[in-house]
Amino acid sequence: MDAGVRPEDIELRPAASPGVPAKVISEEYLGADTIAYVEVGSHTLRVRLSGKPLLTGQPCSLYWASKNIHLFDANGLRRDDMPLSDFAPPIRSIPRPPAVGSFQH
Repeated sequence: MDAGVRPEDIELRPAASPGVPAKVISEEYLGADTIAYVEVGSHTLRVRLSGKPLLTGQPCSLYWASKNIHLFDANGLRRDDMPLSDFAPPIRSIPRPPAVGSFQH
């Protein structure tokens, strides 16, 4: 089983942000959009960005919503009949502690 995410569904975030660590290796400006070529381990992904950012050589973090992941079988056929939840561990919610004190003067 393979997973795919469309370039426009990937968010490029600062390196310290949660997500998949990556590095921008090049950019292709296409007018209104830029395609950033991003290195993740030995793989190169494409990320579609608005405008003309200058990011080549910058470390970053990649994020995408699980609803944007597409699954493919060994023959390359898309498998919409398989919910992604079958492959992910259950998400545990940890309550946020109440705010204490005030930092306003």
